[in-house]
Amino acid sequence: RTFFEEARSLEREGRFADAALRYRAVRSADPAFGPASIGLARVLEAQGRTEEAIGVLRERPFDADALEQLGELSYAADRFDDAAEAWHQLVALRPEWPGALVLEARALARTDVVRAAAVLRSYLGYGGIDPVGDGLVPVAGAVAEELRRTGRRDEAEGLVKSVLAADPDSAGVLADLLVRIEVDLEAVALAEAGDVPLTPPQRLLLREAHERFARGELDGARRQLEVLVLEAQNAAEAWGALAEVREAQGDAVGAEAACRTAMRLDPRSAEWPARLGDLLVRWFAGRYDGEAAASYARALRRRPDDAELWYRRGLAERRSGRWRVGVASMERVLELAPEGPRAAEARLVVQGAALVTDGAPVTVAAHGRPAALTEDAWWAFLRASAWRERHEVWALDEALDELRYVRGAAPRFAPAVALEAEIHTARGDRTQAVAGWEAVLALEPGDPEASARLAELAERAGEPSTALWARAADAGHPGALLRRARAGAASGRWWSARADLRELFARTSSGEVFVAATALDRDLASRVWAAELLGAAGVAGALAVPVAIRWRRRGGKGLDELVAADPAVWRDLARLLSAVRHEVVKHHFGLLEAVASSLDERDPEAARFAAERWFGPAGAVARLRGYVDEIEALGRSVGVRVNLRWRDPRFRPLLEAAEGLSRLEGPLRTAAGPALADGLRRLAGPLGRDAHAALGALIDELCVLQVDAALLLEVHRRAAAEFPGRAVAPPEIAVSGGPLRVRMIRREFEDVLTNLIRNAFEATPLDGDSAVGLFVAVEEDPITFLERVSITVADRAPGALTTRDLRGRHLSRGLGLAVDLVARAGGSISVSPRPGYAKGVVVRVPRVEPGGEAS
Repeated sequence: RTFFEEARSLEREGRFADAALRYRAVRSADPAFGPASIGLARVLEAQGRTEEAIGVLRERPFDADALEQLGELSYAADRFDDAAEAWHQLVALRPEWPGALVLEARALARTDVVRAAAVLRSYLGYGGIDPVGDGLVPVAGAVAEELRRTGRRDEAEGLVKSVLAADPDSAGVLADLLVRIEVDLEAVALAEAGDVPLTPPQRLLLREAHERFARGELDGARRQLEVLVLEAQNAAEAWGALAEVREAQGDAVGAEAACRTAMRLDPRSAEWPARLGDLLVRWFAGRYDGEAAASYARALRRRPDDAELWYRRGLAERRSGRWRVGVASMERVLELAPEGPRAAEARLVVQGAALVTDGAPVTVAAHGRPAALTEDAWWAFLRASAWRERHEVWALDEALDELRYVRGAAPRFAPAVALEAEIHTARGDRTQAVAGWEAVLALEPGDPEASARLAELAERAGEPSTALWARAADAGHPGALLRRARAGAASGRWWSARADLRELFARTSSGEVFVAATALDRDLASRVWAAELLGAAGVAGALAVPVAIRWRRRGGKGLDELVAADPAVWRDLARLLSAVRHEVVKHHFGLLEAVASSLDERDPEAARFAAERWFGPAGAVARLRGYVDEIEALGRSVGVRVNLRWRDPRFRPLLEAAEGLSRLEGPLRTAAGPALADGLRRLAGPLGRDAHAALGALIDELCVLQVDAALLLEVHRRAAAEFPGRAVAPPEIAVSGGPLRVRMIRREFEDVLTNLIRNAFEATPLDGDSAVGLFVAVEEDPITFLERVSITVADRAPGALTTRDLRGRHLSRGLGLAVDLVARAGGSISVSPRPGYAKGVVVRVPRVEPGGEAS
């Protein structure tokens, strides 16, 4: 110790040779004392004797401090491979310090930049890292710059973004490098670009392929598109359409190739990299999630304000192991759309990133060794139980060997006897299994498991098992109690069955048996309640029932009252009505005329086929009743009792006709009965044409709105009335491309338009020009050819407003509501310049073709 203190003092004074003598003396006296070797290496290096210093440190391959210094000496001597090896060993010796990975990457950056990047990604995967203290930023910057220089720009970009997510304060240092990398990537993409627009005949061919795809004619659409890409090999939109069709056919590899071609031809579009990311995530079992995240990042360079894209990128980043970047993407989702459809999931991810597990298990008391067993026998029993869990034949043999020792030491230890019987049961040794379980009952007469196992063995062998199951139930075995309760329920002994279930619930509160018993108990409770209610009602009940039934059947409200009570139900209601119209009326009841004609021609097969489609648990009549139940349940959810059979004039004819069709089930199945064909024809109107037209009109009434000048003027008039002290100029209104119909409830459309007009008035000074322009037109998507209705609210207010402001929701509550309502209608909202005005807020929503669905 004295020599060591003298050595340190001499080293501080710069007397390195004398210090080296003292350090050597310490090493001779105590070779295991690491600080002496490290100090000796330090003073040798100070004397310029680097090779000797390195040799001293290599004598301590398992000393973390020595390895750290060895790496530094080797790095300073430009021996980068040796430095990387030393720091790699340091990682294993100090697993609690991930900073050793940064040192290793620092050395690898000079010899193998790809490995260096992989090591840094491993570092970034640790929790609780200290990027500043570990010197991450300069090392990561050097590695990323070398990746960029050698053409690995995607990897360089991903590494820099991962570092920025782990250490946001490094943005100032790495921002310039990240910009240069992105510019390089963009330049490469532009160099490979070659998109050529389609000619008018080719565009017509593409449109026909889109229409075929929409009708479900996938093979025809694919053939047409493959011909098109041969003619127009440099048309990105043709390749993109082909990718969509190939994916719909399950050809993920072909879809990926087509999508990459579109992305190469048209690198300025965000659609192709976004679609490629979706493909890689959906179809390749997570193998290419990192590449999918990079593809989403490329799309976001085009659409940086797209919250949905940020969300998808965050998911892909997290699945690929880059959880910090994934969390940063989710934070971006919350910035762009704090109340959007992905906000709740993104918020959970961000909150979860801050949580740290303490890893401390709850201390519980162990069972301990039974008094009947010696220590050796107890461990033999535990080993036998562990062998039993492995299930292999040889493992069961090992378990039996251990149990023989246990049985010899404690022949009356019932758990060992039961485990032996269980092993014989698993091996299929029925005779020995039965003997074993009977031995358990001899030791523990009330053991429920042994009784149940004997009953199972008897049942499998085809022997009488009823008495054995009864004994197991009496002993309280949950499975046996459930069997007996089910038998009682099936035979009408409901009260007895519920008594068995109460016994079961007293013995178990989890597992499959418990779940099944809970469901059975609910069913029995409703039956018992109904029976008790009927019994208590007696004669008075018998007299009151018809009145109550009639009142119940005739009471309630129709669909108009439901929508008036809560207009927010219109989407769910429209979905259910559309399902009834298309799935039940059009595709099933539309056969009535055809079946009647077949019966006229004495062809019975059509009637039997129709009976299979119309009746039974999955038939059209049952589906109609199911949808009616869903509509009534929707009413109950908002406090309205809906009665379609008696209170809705549009549904009543359909339901009455469905009841009439149900009465024809027997004749239809046998294809016999007088005037069967005439009966079907009478029902064809109310079940087919009339119902289809009535439901279509109702759906249109619910959710299709015609936008015209009168509607715009009425909304402007109401908005202007909110500013009585202002002189409001009359609006300029222009509507082109009509009739213009949108799938949006009138009240919500008016709310959107009113909030935008109101915002324009509020932004205009009292002495300013308050003129507002309302312009409506049809736009066609250049990729999908789908039509949208654009509604522009233009004003001359001097205040600036951007699309980012709208999506950020920080201007006003009214604008935030407008954005939400437009998004819910499947549309978008943005800010664009408008000639003659300061700006225009443009709302785009899908157009509904006259008499059809939304395009």
